[in-house]
Formats: sequence, C-alpha cells, structure tokens
Amino acid sequence: MKRSRILFSLLRIPLDILTLSVSFLIARNIRAITDGIPGIYLPRYSLAYSDLFFYILLAIIIFLIIQESRNMYRLETRADASSEITQFLGNTFLWFLIFIGAVYLSMGFSDIQDLPRLIIFFATILFLIFWSLGRMLLVYGEKRGIEKNIFPREQLLVIGNSVPELEENPLFHIVKRWINDPKILDMIRSHTIDTIFFSGEVEKWVQMTEIIELAKVYGIRTIQTIIPWEFSNIPREIIEWNGIAVVNFSAITITPWERLLKRIFDIFLSIFLLILFFPLFLIIGICIKIEDPSWPIIFRNRRVWLDGTIFTLYKFRYMYWKYSVKDAYGKSPEDDPALQYEMELREKQSSRKWPLYKVENDPRVTKIGKIIEKFSIDELPQLWNVFIGNMSFIGPRAHQPREVEQYEEYQNQVLTVKPGITGMAQVHGRDQNSFEDEVKLDIYYIEHYSLWLDSVIFFRTLFVVLRRWLTGR
Repeated sequence: MKRSRILFSLLRIPLDILTLSVSFLIARNIRAITDGIPGIYLPRYSLAYSDLFFYILLAIIIFLIIQESRNMYRLETRADASSEITQFLGNTFLWFLIFIGAVYLSMGFSDIQDLPRLIIFFATILFLIFWSLGRMLLVYGEKRGIEKNIFPREQLLVIGNSVPELEENPLFHIVKRWINDPKILDMIRSHTIDTIFFSGEVEKWVQMTEIIELAKVYGIRTIQTIIPWEFSNIPREIIEWNGIAVVNFSAITITPWERLLKRIFDIFLSIFLLILFFPLFLIIGICIKIEDPSWPIIFRNRRVWLDGTIFTLYKFRYMYWKYSVKDAYGKSPEDDPALQYEMELREKQSSRKWPLYKVENDPRVTKIGKIIEKFSIDELPQLWNVFIGNMSFIGPRAHQPREVEQYEEYQNQVLTVKPGITGMAQVHGRDQNSFEDEVKLDIYYIEHYSLWLDSVIFFRTLFVVLRRWLTGR
C-alpha cells in the first residue's frame, strides 16, 4: 500500500478529533451570544472552558468508538467522498443519541457544569458541515496529488476481465494479466503491485488460491467482487473499495486505531512492569553473576522482526557464557564454538523438530538458569523490547535468523506483524506444538486480530504463568 494512501487514511482520525473539538468551541461561543431561535429569547448561557473540555473529551471517545466499530478507519477501505458522508450521517445520528444520553444520565454525579442542549445541537450541525468539508478536501487533495505526480498512483493488478470504471480512474495504474500468467507471482515477490483485483468469474481456483496466499506473505491486498464457494475456508470480509463492495482476502486485519491502542497499551504496561520488577532484576542479576562471573547478565540475541528486519532481543542469560551463541556480539558462525556445540546438542537431544528446537537436559544451563527459564523469568528483559517498539506484548513468536532461513515461503506471513512476548502458540500447546502448528496459530492471530483476542491471550498468559508457579510445570 502506498505511503500516500496510509497518510491520508491516518489523517482521518486527527481530523475528526479537530473538527469535533472546534465545533464544540464555536457552539459554546454562539450560545453565549444568542439562542439562535427566532422569536424566542432564552437567557444567554456561558459554559466554562474547563467544563467544556470534559464534554469534548467524552464526545470524541464516543465518536471514535462508533467510527471504529463501523470500520471507518480501515486502511483497506477506499470510499468516495459522497459514500463516506452517507455513512458518516448515520454514525453522527447514533453518536448524538448516545452522547445526549451519557451527558444527561451523568447529571448530578459531579461538580461539572451542565451542558445545555442548544450547545450540543449547534455543535452537531457545525460538525456535520466541518467534517464533510474536511473529508472532501482529503479526497480532493489525494486525487490532485496523484494527478500532479506528487503522490504515486496505486499499482492495480487486474486478473480477468477488464473493468472500465477502474481503468478510467486516475488513482490507479492498471496492469492486466490472466490467471495462468507465471509473471504474477514474480510481481508479488518484487512488490511492484499494491492491490490484486480478481475481475468476474475466475475458473482456475488452484492458481487463485496460490496468488492469495502468496500476496498475504508480501502484504499485498487481494479483492474480488464475488465469493467463490471454494474459498469458504479462507478468512475474508466485505469492505468498500473505491465505492465498490468487494471481498477482501488480505491477511492483516488490525486497523490504525487498533494499532494505536495496542501501542499505547504496550508503552504504559511495559513502563509499569519495568518499574515493578526492577528489584527482581537486581536479585536475578546478582544470582547469575555469582554462579558465572562472566559478562553479560542480560543476553542479546538476534531475532527477525517485521518484514524480515533483524533486531536485538534481550533475555536474562540462563547459560554459561562460554556456551552462549554470540552472533549478536559480532561473532561469525564459523568462529563460534558455542554455535557448533548447540548444533550437536540439537541433533542428539532436541525434543522438537527443526526449525524449532528444545534441548532436553541441556548441560549449558546454569542452576539459576534452570529456575528462571522454567518460570519464564528469563523473558522479563523483553519488556524493554516492548517499550522501544520492536516487540509487542501479544504477537507471533520472534524466531532467530537461522530458523527463518528454513521457512517455506507461505510461513513468512508470520513476519508481517510485530513479534510478541506471548501469543496464540504460547497459550495453546506451547512446547508441544510442532513448527507447522505454531505457524498456523500465529497466522490465525494475524487474520482474526481484534482487541478482544489480544485481551483473551493476555489473561490466558497470566493464568498459564500463575499455574506454572503454583504447580511447578
């Protein structure tokens, strides 16, 4: 997806917040001058700005929740201005009813000055006007920017019949191919297209499935105007795209609003836990140092991040330093005896099938290391990874580069989102999962993302950790 498309999509949220805030501020000043009703002269009413800000915040929260629940902030959604305004009118009416109810049910429960109904009425009218103008300006600005070659056009691959209404649209650069064209897969791998549009009846379902699955790996949206019964097992949703109702087969379902909330949750919870566990960090560090005086206490490990980027993951060192693999410390695999020893142990004592491995009765692990690994304490330094933003609390498992090298192409789909400290695989089977099972669970998470699913995984992780502490297994 083009950066311009992401930019104009993300601008919708701050623009909504701004227009709603300005509408209430202007409405407050209008009500201080007049009631706006011909022939009826109500007393002028002035509301303190400090009290008004509370109502503005309440209005913003309610409106954003309604917009998000109606998928108005989805990056995949490309609606024309008139269609979006029609949806907005319905959302605004619902917001008006909920906001009125929230305001007047809360009367008498605080010292905040009451909000007059005329201010709400004026603010709603102004918001309708400002919001409509703002959306039309966004759509116009994007189109003009593309027409003037300021922003690149979206590269649209049409597979099947021609679509005249799209070919005449200046937002797109159309590439036409038939389903059996072998160049399609190469175009996906090279990221030369942004969206794949299956036009009309596509008879070769095997090739179509291959294209959809590969597009998921490389973050390319695939859409179609009909739902073939053969794809009943493929996650999909109905979205509006360029004013057309289409079936979206794209993998990642997280919205910008959900991504923002997820990041805010990660930042605040990681700060809280880093402060809470700081004394424990000191105790564990001292214990590690006493048993094996070698440095470091916190071990660095190279892992694969979003879209294949390498990042440094932090863990408490639970092995003797001489046995710790040192690729994150600038040591090449050929010159690292620890890596050679690990490969020998993996061949002889691993209880899991490569590319995952777990060495049983691992002689490299220290006494304190056995304890902190058993109860997952060794992973606490990953809170720093969450805070700086290269991990999340919830997400697919972060794998090592030498593990990722063994992936089949479709398995790279787990690299399309941030890795997590915990995830679907950690609360469903954990070490009992094969690599294929783990990938399936992580892909399910990516394709069915919701804040509710994150919450379920988070609390289930707490239960699993607590059970391990109480039972020792």
